[in-house]
Amino acid sequence: MRHERFEEDMMALVEIDNISKNYQMGEVQVPALRNITLSIEEAAFVSFVGPSGSGKTTMLNIIGCLDKPTEGNITMTANNGWIPANLHSQSLWD
Repeated sequence: MRHERFEEDMMALVEIDNISKNYQMGEVQVPALRNITLSIEEAAFVSFVGPSGSGKTTMLNIIGCLDKPTEGNITMTANNGWIPANLHSQSLWD
């Protein structure tokens, strides 16, 4: 059973806003992720499930800052209260 105060104090550690990821394969663009929006709250347990090739690893690589989205924004906030860093596809990796 959760305590109401605990739920009120929850904050998003990761906010993903409308991200997409495309890979260029020769002359063809292959979409790995399309318009994904989600929020991962403090103390949340999250799993990504799906068939092979559905974008699970791509999503984890983007959240882990190992890859950049083609479009969209990611905002990450540490639970120790430091100022959030907006991780725009144009600013972190360029």
